[in-house]
Amino acid sequence: MFQSGCIFAGSAVVLGAFGAHALKDLIEPTQLETFETGVKYQFMHAIGILIIALSLRKLKEITAKRVWYLFMFGIVIFSLSLYFLSLRAVLGFSEQFKAVGAFTPLGGLSFIVGWAYLAYDGFKLTDLDSSSSRKHHSKHRHHSSEKIGSPEL
Repeated sequence: MFQSGCIFAGSAVVLGAFGAHALKDLIEPTQLETFETGVKYQFMHAIGILIIALSLRKLKEITAKRVWYLFMFGIVIFSLSLYFLSLRAVLGFSEQFKAVGAFTPLGGLSFIVGWAYLAYDGFKLTDLDSSSSRKHHSKHRHHSSEKIGSPEL
C-alpha cells in the first residue's frame, strides 16, 4: 500500500512535467486541461493512499527528515520558480530573469527523488521488520531449548 502511494505520487510529478513540456504543443488546450486534471486527481489520491498507509506503520525519523528536506527543496525551487516566472512581468522584472526557469527541473527532480527514497525505505522497513521478527523468534526458541536441556542445532 505504502509503495503504491509513493509510485503514484512520484509518477504524478513526472506526468505533470510531461504535460507541461511535451504535450503542450501536441494537443489542444482543453485536452491539456483534462490531462492536468487527471494528474491533480492522481496526486491527491496518492496522498490519500500514503495517509492510510502511514497510519498502519511507523516511519523512521531519519527517513521522514530526509524526505521532508527533499520536498521542501522541491517546493522552493520548483513551485516558487514557476510563480516567479509567471508573475515576472507583473513584478517588473525583465526578460533576462527567464533564466530562473533553468532551476525549475532541479525542484522537480527533488520531488521525484523524495518519493523514490520514501518508496525504497518502505521496502527496506518491510524487509527489516520481517528479518528482526525472525531473529526475535529464533532467540526465544534458542533460550527455551536451553531451559529444557536439548542440544543446540
